[in-house]
Amino acid sequence: MSSPKEILREYVIHLEGMSESIKARVMRDLSPDPQLGAFSWDISHFSREGGSAHRHAQTAEEATALMMEYVNTLDAENIYAKNFRY
Repeated sequence: MSSPKEILREYVIHLEGMSESIKARVMRDLSPDPQLGAFSWDISHFSREGGSAHRHAQTAEEATALMMEYVNTLDAENIYAKNFRY
């Protein structure tokens, strides 16, 4: 079972060439795994080209920076929506 998370920040991102918005959030794990860190991010769309996206961090600021770094790699022609509840 996954542990509960607190949503700290939510973002709606408009990517040029896309009609729908990308939704993203930064969360704090209420029962964190010390090896992963207490903070993570999630996003509504992923790159079809794969690549790695480190999604866990020690601080909310680090999680936000990692998320934005990933967003900046997205191309409207090469992304797909994942099952994401917003």
